[in-house]
Amino acid sequence: MYGSRFLDFPRRVLFFWHTVGNKFLTLLSNILTNLNLTDMETGYKVFRTEVLRRVSLRSRRFDFEPEVTAKIARQGLRIYEVPISYAGRTYVEGKKINWKDGVVALWAVVRYNLSSHNEASGEETLQRTASLSRYNSWLWEQVAPFITILCLNVLEHIQDDEAALQRFSALLPSGGRLALTLPALKRLYGEIDKTVGHYRRYERPEIEEKLHKAGFRVEAIHFLNTLGVPSWYLNSCLLKRKAVLALQARLNDLLVPLLKLESYCRPPWGMSLLVVGEKG
Repeated sequence: MYGSRFLDFPRRVLFFWHTVGNKFLTLLSNILTNLNLTDMETGYKVFRTEVLRRVSLRSRRFDFEPEVTAKIARQGLRIYEVPISYAGRTYVEGKKINWKDGVVALWAVVRYNLSSHNEASGEETLQRTASLSRYNSWLWEQVAPFITILCLNVLEHIQDDEAALQRFSALLPSGGRLALTLPALKRLYGEIDKTVGHYRRYERPEIEEKLHKAGFRVEAIHFLNTLGVPSWYLNSCLLKRKAVLALQARLNDLLVPLLKLESYCRPPWGMSLLVVGEKG
């Protein structure tokens, strides 16, 4: 819950340029978080305890406001604004914020929305991936024609993946299908994979062999998302980042129209593998 000083309520009239700066910071924050707050810089905020326990905070001054807003926005929570009564102080009365704090807050808005080093967690990466509506819809389109058992980006989290495939096989009747999407290319395995709990990334011959052992005939197998390979390798393997950058995730979602072209020209490598197995 955010208390807004700019919703309908009696308020003390004070400094014009402070209001301009506040509204500019709120606008920039809204652009990057996709929220429509009227007063991001408000000091009147109320959170459930379990929400704040999921947030790692670094700020000690006025950069707290953009930091906590960016991190709350990533969690996809319901946010409400309510009008508050506000009687601002003059500098004589003890007001402390100045133009330097405005510069720090501006940097914080950019930093905490476009960088992930402040909260490198597997949960953050999974939340960002879950929010990619167009990318996830496209991924669903790839496997929808084959569905019997659907396992999207799950098998890599299971330590004994061969036993899991055997259980899938036991559940399916003859002719039943298993559709998988898996992280591909072992050389891409890096810090982000470790953080989100991936035991492995798959090569094509490896998953084909495991499916055959479990009693499946490979009906379809091909790579997905060639465009994502360079940025993943840079961030996860070279720079050792532990979370997908917010900007990287959004760009991945915007590139879906180009990814759809892969259905006409199957790429020889990619971020993921789509595999469809038929129970023998």
